Amino acid sequence: MTSPDAPSKRTTVRRGASRAVYAADEVRAILDSGMIVHVGVQTPDGPLVLPMAYGRDDDTLYLHGAAANHLLGTGSGYQVCATVTHVDSPSEVSISTRVIASVPWPWSRIRTL
Repeated sequence: MTSPDAPSKRTTVRRGASRAVYAADEVRAILDSGMIVHVGVQTPDGPLVLPMAYGRDDDTLYLHGAAANHLLGTGSGYQVCATVTHVDSPSEVSISTRVIASVPWPWSRIRTL
């Protein structure tokens, strides 16, 4: 992960900031326990976000999808956002989550399966 202990202005948690964690080992643990990533890109036709199965090897994110996938094809060369969300304890009044949001995630570290 690029500079996990120093988030950018765009990725700094503001609400509930005292609970934010940026350590690479914790980010990787959350990624490893997930299964679905929402991948968003800005395309010439506007923003596009799709849920995709994924895996990880070191800092490379592997997305389950064909290279001809619309998101992967039209998004190449644009900034991409990868977001993984875990719901830990839902209740009637609140929800406890762990979220990894990477803005931008470098295309050089994305591969298709």
